Amino acid sequence: MRAWSSAKTAGHMQYFEPNFIGEALVVLDRFGGRAKVLAGGTLLGPHLRAHPGDADALVNLKRIRDLSEIRLDGSTLHIGALATARPTPDCARKLAPSADRQPVLQTALGP
Repeated sequence: MRAWSSAKTAGHMQYFEPNFIGEALVVLDRFGGRAKVLAGGTLLGPHLRAHPGDADALVNLKRIRDLSEIRLDGSTLHIGALATARPTPDCARKLAPSADRQPVLQTALGP
């Protein structure tokens, strides 16, 4: 896990980029409600600029591959929290054989 600190107006904030869900959970447990999660959204930046003392830790989830995964397990489709609307070519290739049975996959994989 990469971690570093950066100065901010009201105190000190630590920045974490965990590689695994377990690492993220450790950081979130350590900082509790004083940790903010960055998961691709754009609302956190303006919030922290307006309220710089709201967080002691920022946890960026972008490096956790499992959260970007889209996979079919039997008849259950698992979509990770960081999955994009358009699957990667590797993901699309793995899901293509099941697309004829899963309308949502047909839509996601496109033509």
